Amino acid sequence: MAAVFRQPLDPRWVGAYLLFINVYTYYAYYSDKRSAVNNEACPAKPKRRSREAKLHLLEFVGGWPAALIAQKTLRHKCSKLAYQLRFWSIIILWELAALDFIFNGLLARTVYGLL
Repeated sequence: MAAVFRQPLDPRWVGAYLLFINVYTYYAYYSDKRSAVNNEACPAKPKRRSREAKLHLLEFVGGWPAALIAQKTLRHKCSKLAYQLRFWSIIILWELAALDFIFNGLLARTVYGLL
């Protein structure tokens, strides 16, 4: 996030935000998994499921670590190829942003220079 704004951020606020978004992301995965299991057990009364776009948005705004943990512990959304491709693309974007921050914007300036 700091790579985007290039401003010093208070680590307490960043930590609080990341804690919140990761707890919320794990809860979203848990809730969706619970609804999926209930829908299989009782198809007459289906529970509302989370949209994949919502889960991807939560991953994109910083909840990808919790999403990765939820996929492993809950065994949810880990076998759908299309979902996994988007999920790992989000992680790659986060890692590129982290590298760009470490190298003081070198990657962004290089890509921008190519355009």
